Amino acid sequence: MTKNFTIQNCIDDILLKEQLRNSQLFDAVTKQEMEDIFPLVSWEVRKFFKGEIVNNELHNHRGLGILLTGKINAMKYLLDGRSILLKRMYEGCTFGLGGIFGQSERPLSYLEVIELCHIVFISENDIFKIMSRYDIILKNYLKLVNSKVQFLNKKIEVLSQSAIEDRLMTYIYQEKMRQEKDNHIICHLGKTALADFLGVSRASLYRSIIQLENKRVIRCKGKRIEILIDLE
Repeated sequence: MTKNFTIQNCIDDILLKEQLRNSQLFDAVTKQEMEDIFPLVSWEVRKFFKGEIVNNELHNHRGLGILLTGKINAMKYLLDGRSILLKRMYEGCTFGLGGIFGQSERPLSYLEVIELCHIVFISENDIFKIMSRYDIILKNYLKLVNSKVQFLNKKIEVLSQSAIEDRLMTYIYQEKMRQEKDNHIICHLGKTALADFLGVSRASLYRSIIQLENKRVIRCKGKRIEILIDLE
């Protein structure tokens, strides 16, 4: 087995195995299965600092990345200079699904580190190898692809709204359904990140929030957004 712990051997085998089992790709993999899988793969762990872009490393490895620690924003930069936050990724998230088993040379999004992170890269060949031997890995991969399609459909639904208030309310409704809350949601995005997610300026977002509060549609209390109308 080849281990490439670039920068320093900051994550030992035991910790890496545990972190992998907590990831989306290796969900429901048993400890024994992980012990059997571990020697089959050349795991390369890299450290990235705030502000770095991960795409080049992902392209060089032509495989998947798994976020072990830290946070990453998947960003889309538009020709007019605006940027849209597609998704914020946390520990355990798997990314790079659109870059393997295909011919795409252009990144679908730009992965920007927003908090010191460690990422383990797995090559396309190694992914194929463990998928062919372990059905649970293949099943998890297909679930991830399905989840990405659903996420992009929801994103299109938000961005297709022309009015900022409608974009915000569509986002709130989607989060209400996802979080399974009755009359509120917990917004884990700060105002700047939420504005980027909606594809609007921070000032425009603030104005829309104030307008919706004045109309008694929502009430914001920190990260908690109370829903004052029936969205069904």
